[in-house]
Amino acid sequence: LEKRIYLDMSPKHREIYQQFVTQSLPSKGRVRDIVNLFPYLSLSLDDPTLLEKHFPKFDINLQKMVQAFKYSYLEKMTALDEILSDHKGEKVLVWATHPKTIKMIAEQYPDLNPIVITGETPQEERFKLIDEFKNGDHQLLCGNISCLNTSVTLTECACQVYFSRPFNYTEVAQSQCRIYRLGQTREVESYILLYNKSLDILLDKNLTSKGMLVTGLASKDCLSQDDWIKIFNCEENSEF
Repeated sequence: LEKRIYLDMSPKHREIYQQFVTQSLPSKGRVRDIVNLFPYLSLSLDDPTLLEKHFPKFDINLQKMVQAFKYSYLEKMTALDEILSDHKGEKVLVWATHPKTIKMIAEQYPDLNPIVITGETPQEERFKLIDEFKNGDHQLLCGNISCLNTSVTLTECACQVYFSRPFNYTEVAQSQCRIYRLGQTREVESYILLYNKSLDILLDKNLTSKGMLVTGLASKDCLSQDDWIKIFNCEENSEF
C-alpha cells in the first residue's frame, strides 16, 4: 500500500524555500539547465540547514533565516512522529537522500536504537549493520536510497517511510522492493511524505511517470513564467 501524505510547509520553511529558489535561478538559462538544478533546489525542502555550505551565493537575509532554522519547523518530522507512533514496537525503514538528513532523523529517535547507513558508511560495514538491524533490538533503520536500493532484503519491516527521494526512477523503484520480497508475510505500507506547492510534488509526478515528466520538460526550448510558477509551486492536481 502506498500512502501519500501531503503536508503544508511551516511559514519559516516556506519562506526559505521561496527565497532559495528565487536567488538560485539564473536570470537567463536554458530549460535543461534549470531542470538540472532540481535536485539542488530540493535541498531546501529536505533540510534547509544543508544550504549553509552554499552561503556565498545568498543574501544576508536568507543566510540568517537558514541559521535560525530548527528541525521542529519540518512538518515531515511531525508526520514521521505520527507514523512511528502508529507502528510502535515494529521495525521501520526510513529512506532519505542526504547523509546529514539521515543522521538528523536518527538522532531524533535514540529510544528506537536506530541504525544509520549512508554513502559515508564503508561498504564492508553495510551488511554487518543490516544484520544487526534484522536480528537486534533496533527498531529504526535510516538509510540512503542510492546505497541500499539493491541486494538487500528487509522483510523484518512491513513499514517504510520516504522522507525524501532522488529524481532517479530506477533507484526509487528498486528501493520499494527491499521490504516487499519473497518471505514477507505481512501487508506492506509505504508512506511518501510530500510538501504541497513545491518541487516535492513535481518529483512525485516524475517518479510516477517513470522519469518521463522531467525528460519532457528538459526537451523544451523555453517555458513561460506561468509554467515556472506552476513547477515550483506544484500541486497534486497540477498538469504538465
